[in-house]
Amino acid sequence: MRGHDEGHSRGDWSSWSPWFCEGPFEDVAGISLLAMLRSAAWSATRVCLGAGCLWLVGCGGQFVPVQRVYTSPVPTVAFAGKVLAGGKAVVGASVQLYAASNSGYAAASSSLLSAGVVSDGTGAFSVSASQYVCTTEAEQLYLVARGGSSNGALEFVTPMGSCGALVAGSVYVLNEVTTAGFVWAMAPFMGSAAAVGTSATNAAGMMHAFALAAMLADAKTGVSPAAGVSSQLKVASAKLYSLANSLAKCAMGGGSCAALFAATTVAGVAAATTAEAALVVVQHPAQRVAAVYQAGATGGPYAGLSAAPHDWTLSVESTGGGLVQPTGLAIDSTGQVWVASYAGALSAFSPLGTAMFNAPITGSGLEHIYAVAVDAGDNVWAGNTGSESLTKISQSGVVLSGTTGFTSQIAGPYAIESDASGSLWVADYGSAALVEIAGSGTVLLGPLQGKTRYDSGVALDAAGTPWVVGEDGSATHYSTSGQVLATGSCCSDATGAAIDSSGVLWVADYSGRGVDRVSTTTALAIGTTAGSGGLSTPNGIVLDGAGNAWLPNLYGGSISEVAGTTSGQVGVALSPSAGFGLDEGLDSPFAAAVDASGTLWVTSLNDHRLVRYVGIAAATKTPTLGPAMRP
Repeated sequence: MRGHDEGHSRGDWSSWSPWFCEGPFEDVAGISLLAMLRSAAWSATRVCLGAGCLWLVGCGGQFVPVQRVYTSPVPTVAFAGKVLAGGKAVVGASVQLYAASNSGYAAASSSLLSAGVVSDGTGAFSVSASQYVCTTEAEQLYLVARGGSSNGALEFVTPMGSCGALVAGSVYVLNEVTTAGFVWAMAPFMGSAAAVGTSATNAAGMMHAFALAAMLADAKTGVSPAAGVSSQLKVASAKLYSLANSLAKCAMGGGSCAALFAATTVAGVAAATTAEAALVVVQHPAQRVAAVYQAGATGGPYAGLSAAPHDWTLSVESTGGGLVQPTGLAIDSTGQVWVASYAGALSAFSPLGTAMFNAPITGSGLEHIYAVAVDAGDNVWAGNTGSESLTKISQSGVVLSGTTGFTSQIAGPYAIESDASGSLWVADYGSAALVEIAGSGTVLLGPLQGKTRYDSGVALDAAGTPWVVGEDGSATHYSTSGQVLATGSCCSDATGAAIDSSGVLWVADYSGRGVDRVSTTTALAIGTTAGSGGLSTPNGIVLDGAGNAWLPNLYGGSISEVAGTTSGQVGVALSPSAGFGLDEGLDSPFAAAVDASGTLWVTSLNDHRLVRYVGIAAATKTPTLGPAMRP
């Protein structure tokens, strides 16, 4: 093993305000939403505004996002804004209001303004309620400003949020900072400033991304981070400001875009606007890092970095939740992130990264935890190597496995995966066995022993059949009845496994300093990536919705990305030579998980942190019940 020789009250609700309302802590009909949310007594509250009603619903301690019930059409409100480049007014910019699409990732957004809106001599503009129509109150809206001040390369973006939650009279800022924040958060959903969209089944993932964009950069003031951000969160604002400086050199009057556009050229095609350049930077964070920085390194209007970063990934650190040596983590269907502390505790974090409980969950068998999984019913499972048990906890934090956890046939649970039926498959290091456990804790199958030693990883294919890998370098495929379908030598020292949508088994190879791709027919390696992209002592592996592999390098202090089977460049390391994440000073990154917004969450073992990388991965359905896929 690597890295080491009941009653919980809700925490700071303020972090959830972007989920429910536009801007921090907006009031509705004179009633403070923050006060309501902090009340322990409410279960459902309705606040009505004319024809519309806002429901705030508490479901067993969990939240359903704001919904307003309206008669048709959806009421709209008047708002205003200002376009600024380097803090100075942009005159004559064309402003468009967009609704993000739900017809596909990076699908064309809907233009809502038919009449032209142009910024005046002070950079200001206004939009009346009658100038646009929303199809639904849940539509995610954003503003784009183009041109102005004789600069056709200027293109700024700022998020607004749900149409039904806009507040009349709000004033929005469009500048380099809001553009950088928007692009970082929305990159998994974005093809251009006019093409932001998700699938019909991932509205929540995109909504969380819009809320994150509003947190990274304040849409009302144009600074980073937004006002009211929880003290539990640390946004890498200096890096965001450095990108904003490079955009400003292009956008400001008399500025030059040549250096920026040369640094944001992909396949021979250069970016043509500031928003396009920002998107190239965010979607290719290892490309021409120094050149992008130098494009705005001197004389910029914002307080950026003093030297070029290692890469253009953007992090937000979470320090609350009582984390002590965090190890495994998993994400439920609402985007809530569950993280284990090695000694024996479980913490939950909101999709925006703040602690969901005032104190972590302890006791009930929780002891020396490496593995965490979420099942099909959003129950959370922790594997306890100290107490040789499994602890089951409901999404609201209620222990469902008694005072000692489920102990039958469990000796050292190092990895856990759930299938679509709710069964748990446990790679048990202590007994060198694979065990199937029902949601009730009953043993359904196993222990299956003899083919793999020191079981350290388990993965399920599309049919729900398990693969188990071990530190002896072996891989074994079992049927759901326990029959051995294939077994072989896959690698040097496996520390984790995942299966992609094409049926290829990916194995993190700790001592081999790489990742192996394994045939699901022969259980033998069919390809290896080692030593490049920062790969060094990978302690596990997770695939995102596009099939790309992400590996935390325990003693390399970094994260590696490797191109997936369907990428056209399978096995190619996409991370820089030292890996991603060096700017955060990760101390023993232990495990990783990807959410439906394309955020990569990483536990940093020895400095007790949970670090997420915004918009770096493809949106991924959670919980993962078999091969990773886009939601």
